[in-house]
Amino acid sequence: MSLSRTVRQKYQKSPPTRNSFIGGIGKVTGSTILITTMLASAIVAGGLMGVAISFRNLPDVRSLKGYIPNETTHIYDINGKILASCMMKKTGKSFP
Repeated sequence: MSLSRTVRQKYQKSPPTRNSFIGGIGKVTGSTILITTMLASAIVAGGLMGVAISFRNLPDVRSLKGYIPNETTHIYDINGKILASCMMKKTGKSFP
């Protein structure tokens, strides 16, 4: 007799309400946002670690303080062809 009462009680429950449906959607949406945020954070952290590792072996910027690059002067004709190229080391002197 108790078995039939249990079966009867099971089927006498009311159907799911709208609030439980919306609550289920909220749970799924919340977990999707959480997973997406965690995945994006992991990708950003990995990218930053990659940048940090790749910049690790660069020379110190202060070593470039005394660097004076060579400059090349190109002399062109009226048609745009190079007539001559002069390479001079920059000495800081100005020419009139």
